[in-house]
Amino acid sequence: MVAETLDDCGQIDILVNNSAVTNSAPVVDMVLNDWNEALAVNLTGTMLCSREVLKSMIPRKSGSIVNISSVAGVYGVPGLGAYSASKWGVIGFTQTLAIEVGKYNIRVNSISPAATRTDRFATPQKARADALGVPLEEVMSEILPRYSLKRPTHLK
Repeated sequence: MVAETLDDCGQIDILVNNSAVTNSAPVVDMVLNDWNEALAVNLTGTMLCSREVLKSMIPRKSGSIVNISSVAGVYGVPGLGAYSASKWGVIGFTQTLAIEVGKYNIRVNSISPAATRTDRFATPQKARADALGVPLEEVMSEILPRYSLKRPTHLK
């Protein structure tokens, strides 16, 4: 991907790592393949893309990497252990990478957005409620107070 982009565009000025797999299950019920998939896509993919892009940014002493984490990377979310752990990892990786490549004038930042009201958000919340045997409203009442707007973002 990076090689093709460099061939087509000549250089890469910014990389946005915005990948996510959300597997829902309490840890006691988690399937190892689901855990591994979340870490591979959400965390390892971020490292691999960053590593390859840095090979062209470092010699130029210029560039920016933006890693998309999640509010689930700032606090634990029951039923989303793999997702939450991977997004916590993205934040730690971002901080480490920023220190490593700052001397090359490369900026590395992370954004931790709250959820957007989509099926991708609603489905795991419903699965979590079902797994816990509680109404969906109870699950939402635990999540939403942590959001600055007290609600998921709406798509327009």
